[in-house]
Amino acid sequence: LLFFIQHQLSCRALEAILKGNTQMAKSVRIMMLFLATMVLLSACVGPPTSELAAARDAIDEVVSEGAELFTPDEILALNKKLGAALAEIYDQDSRANQNYALAKFILQQVITDAELLKEKLTRRKAELNVSAEEALSVARASIDEVRNFLASARQGQCSRADLTRVQYEIDRLEVEITRVQPQIDASEYAAATEMASEITSRAFALYSNKGLPKGGLAALE
Repeated sequence: LLFFIQHQLSCRALEAILKGNTQMAKSVRIMMLFLATMVLLSACVGPPTSELAAARDAIDEVVSEGAELFTPDEILALNKKLGAALAEIYDQDSRANQNYALAKFILQQVITDAELLKEKLTRRKAELNVSAEEALSVARASIDEVRNFLASARQGQCSRADLTRVQYEIDRLEVEITRVQPQIDASEYAAATEMASEITSRAFALYSNKGLPKGGLAALE
């Protein structure tokens, strides 16, 4: 309806200009400006249904990628912004003259922040992946060191019973270390790093706890 009225006024303005009635033309232009303003404001009248859905989808996407685990503070801030937008929508719903401009602005912020969080989440997961892989590498090296010691141990330096016990413990660690890589692949970086570090500690503890030389290979040289 507003566009129809604006079109009719445009025709009246053109007719007034052609007839030389500048006063009428000026009045028509003022009415057209007023109607144009009304058209712009009407864009903010309806509730931001699509914007709200987009904001929720953006949050759901980063949550599905592990935001609650890897970036808990940031996802909490996003949900607070979404809550503020919802509160503004509910407030406007109860008003006679509704204006959802602020709610739309907040929802757009949520969408933008979610995109930035997605990038940060990718970087964070990459960093944790590197740390877990490094911990796994150290754990493997620690097991190899004890195995090398067993292979080069000379009779008389350690009893056969001690060597048998160490062999049994190393075999256990070999089994346990096979669980670390699947944890990394499943993005369970904290658990993987913790398990790999524990394996490293237990491997080196074998030197002192199972009757072996405390200095490891260096003590036998």
